[in-house]
Amino acid sequence: MYNKNEQGEYFYMIKLKYVVESPDGIHARPAALLANSCVNYKSSVTLLCNGKKAEGNNVLSILALGANKGDEVEFVIDGE
Repeated sequence: MYNKNEQGEYFYMIKLKYVVESPDGIHARPAALLANSCVNYKSSVTLLCNGKKAEGNNVLSILALGANKGDEVEFVIDGE
C-alpha cells in the first residue's frame, strides 16, 4: 500500500503479523534485539498487540505490550 507524506512524496507501508512462539513471550532480550534492529532504518516501525501500541525502537514500549506465547503481534512499517 502506498501512502503520501506532507511533501507529496509516496512511501510504502508494510503490515506483518507474527504469533509469539517463545514460552516466555517477548521478554527483555528479544525486545532489545528488535529495538536495536529498528534503530538502523529511516522507516517508522509500530507494534500492535492486545490493544496496545509500541514504537519499534523503544525497548520499554515493546515490553509494555505484555506479549505472551500465542499472542499475535502486528508490525506496521512506514517509510523508506
